[in-house]
Amino acid sequence: MQKKENFLSLKNAFNQKIELKQYLDLSLEMFCVCDLDGRIIYTNQSFNSVTGYDLNDLDDKLLLKFVHADDLVKMTSVLSNYRKDKVPVQLFYSRFLTKKGNVKWFSWNIVYDETNKVSFFSARETTKIYENREQLNLFNVAFDNAKEAIIIAKNVGTFDHPNPAIVYVNQTFLDYSGYELDDIIGENPRMMRGTNENKIVVEKIKCAVKNWESIDIEVKNQTKSGEDIWVSLSISPIASEEGILTHWISIQKDITERITKEEKLRMFESIVVNSKDSVIITEVEPYIYPTGPKIVYVNDAFCELTGYTREEAIGNTPHMLQGELTTNESRVKMRNALKKREPVQVDVLNYKKNKETFWVELSIVPVTNENGRFTHWVSIQRDITGRVKLKEQLEQKVEERTSELEQSNRKLEAFAWVVSHDLKAPLRMVVSYLEILKRKFTKKIGEEAATIYKNEFEYLKFAQTGAKEANDLIEGVLKYSQIQSAEADWEIIDLNEKLKTVLVLLRKDIMVSEAKVTYGDLPTIKAHKVQMKQLFQNLIANAIKFRGDNPCEIRIEATKYRKGHLFEVRDSGIGITDVDKEVIFSLFGRAKTDRRHEGQGIGLSLCKEIVEHHNGKIWVESTLGEGSSFYFSLNV
Repeated sequence: MQKKENFLSLKNAFNQKIELKQYLDLSLEMFCVCDLDGRIIYTNQSFNSVTGYDLNDLDDKLLLKFVHADDLVKMTSVLSNYRKDKVPVQLFYSRFLTKKGNVKWFSWNIVYDETNKVSFFSARETTKIYENREQLNLFNVAFDNAKEAIIIAKNVGTFDHPNPAIVYVNQTFLDYSGYELDDIIGENPRMMRGTNENKIVVEKIKCAVKNWESIDIEVKNQTKSGEDIWVSLSISPIASEEGILTHWISIQKDITERITKEEKLRMFESIVVNSKDSVIITEVEPYIYPTGPKIVYVNDAFCELTGYTREEAIGNTPHMLQGELTTNESRVKMRNALKKREPVQVDVLNYKKNKETFWVELSIVPVTNENGRFTHWVSIQRDITGRVKLKEQLEQKVEERTSELEQSNRKLEAFAWVVSHDLKAPLRMVVSYLEILKRKFTKKIGEEAATIYKNEFEYLKFAQTGAKEANDLIEGVLKYSQIQSAEADWEIIDLNEKLKTVLVLLRKDIMVSEAKVTYGDLPTIKAHKVQMKQLFQNLIANAIKFRGDNPCEIRIEATKYRKGHLFEVRDSGIGITDVDKEVIFSLFGRAKTDRRHEGQGIGLSLCKEIVEHHNGKIWVESTLGEGSSFYFSLNV
């Protein structure tokens, strides 16, 4: 009751202030007079006009009743502090509910009148400011989160000679350009062009800016680090509320990846179009045997090679190129690759439009898109007709030459046999008569007289030795000529037993030389039995012959590997020089290490032929004076 009386007393006292009320009614600023509790005593015409209320609607009402619910707590707190301290409040913002139910923003100033014991609330409507601020905040959020780079530039020149200076860039621009805000604000946008600017593009941009026109263009810029970057650039002028053009907004999208792909695509297109190889592109589906997927592209080389026009090929299938002579093997290989979506390469016999056949080296590759989905097949066909024909001619010539060589070898073997037989017959006669001559001569002159004719007996011995060497040479040549023709005598051989046989044959040489021959476990293989005997016999005999002054030790070992077996015949002999390592395996080739030993130079060349006849290789590792190791492989 007391509060009511106090309120009426204040109201009556204020109403008597006629001049003050007249002044407030004439003011364009809104005024509301309240007691300390915030009850409305008076509102001026500006306040009523903006809010739609009159004094009868507001009289004796709490001002807080008309404050927006979202601002009520804040307003209550401000008024509470104000009543407590009576300190003026400046520029306090809140929303106010009008009579029509609209919401308007007010900025308040509150002053306490000690004389009249009332509070003066002065207010200005700031709805547009707040709406603009909200829009600005919305634009800032949108710009900062936009995927495109946004630049706003202000004209710092004249209208007729505009000169843009950057006043805003969003985060996307900073991210892709590498610039910091301090680097870019206030600068002319041309700083991003770099050193490789396109003069035509630059002139178009200059012309649009000068004439305050919009422009959409693609341009190559540079990042802060100097890296080239392609951007799609859209520039538009911005006018103020008065319609004066003051700014430009530029929206930029990084299109480097797209431009790079387009450049690659143009390059590939150029390669395909100008390729001398035939190129076919087909759909990936449907795959219907035997026709296959439909053709969507062929290059000029295809038309030139096949005789079909592009119109005849597109919509058809690659099956149009096949015919009765196209092998089923090549068809199956292509069909399986298409089903599995795998690349394939195959030589195919195709048919031209005029039914003429031609050979192609065909490569088919599946094409996928960015998502990994198969979209097309690319087929590259290289005409190899000439190569195939040449190959067929060469194969025919090789076949003819092989037949000729086989016939020649047979004649050579026959000749070698005849020659050896014809040579050995007179040699046997020479040896026989030399022996008869030696016996008769000795018998006639007596044993004691033989010492008188020592030189004559020596000459006779030389003649017998030469005849024996000639006979051995003929035997060696005959064996050498028969190696490659000995196919029928191949059989399963236990090399341990074969080596024992060889050691029996060499028993006399082994005893005389006091050689020690040992061997590990040797394999059982399919080979030529006689040649295996010759191989081991020649290598062991060779080791005994070139044993030197050291005790003769020979070791034979074998090791299994993927293709066959590797053998080693190791000795403790005089060794071989690096030069002689190449010579000793040639026919009649003899080492120069020691000429004191007899031989025709056939033994190791015979070993080489035998090893190669069994798909192997033979070589020697040796140090002069430290022995040798002969290695050979038998891939049987």
